[in-house]
Amino acid sequence: MIVSVGLTPTAYPLLPRHLTLAATLTIGVPAFFLALAPSSGGYRIGGFLREVSSFSVPAGTAAGLGVLSSYLFALNVLDLPLIEARTVATTVLVVVGLYLIVALEAAGRRRSAAVVGLAVILAGFYVLALSVPFSREFLALAAPGPVILATASQAPVSRWEGS
Repeated sequence: MIVSVGLTPTAYPLLPRHLTLAATLTIGVPAFFLALAPSSGGYRIGGFLREVSSFSVPAGTAAGLGVLSSYLFALNVLDLPLIEARTVATTVLVVVGLYLIVALEAAGRRRSAAVVGLAVILAGFYVLALSVPFSREFLALAAPGPVILATASQAPVSRWEGS
C-alpha cells in the first residue's frame, strides 16, 4: 500500500490515529482476551514461521487490497472528500481485521460464540467512536452515512482455513 500510494500524488489512506484505532480493536484487545482463553492446540516448535506466514501473508494482502481499493473508489469514483474516503478505508480495515479474528480463532461451538461475541463488541466500540462527535473529531473521521457504509461493505473478504 505504501508503494502504490507513495508513487502517486494521492494522500495516504490512513493516518497514524486510524491505525491506532484499528490496531487496538483488531489486535490489542482481542490478543489480551484470547491470551487468557484456554488453548486447544499443543505446543509445537517446528514450522512456526511457515504456519504463521500461510495465514498472515494472504490475510495482510487481502486487508491491504481491500483498504486501498475502497479508498481509491471512494476518493476517485464517488468523489468523496478525503475525510470520508479515509473513514471508508478505516472501516474496511476494522471490518476485515475483525473478520480475520473470527476466521482464525473460532474453533468449537463455545469458543466460536465467545470469539464472535468479542468481535461484535469491538465493532460496537468502533461504531461508538464514530458516533461520538469528540472522538470522531479527534480521530479525523466522518460520520458514517449511507454512501460510506455502502462503499465499505463492498470490500472483498475471503476466508482462509488455517491448517
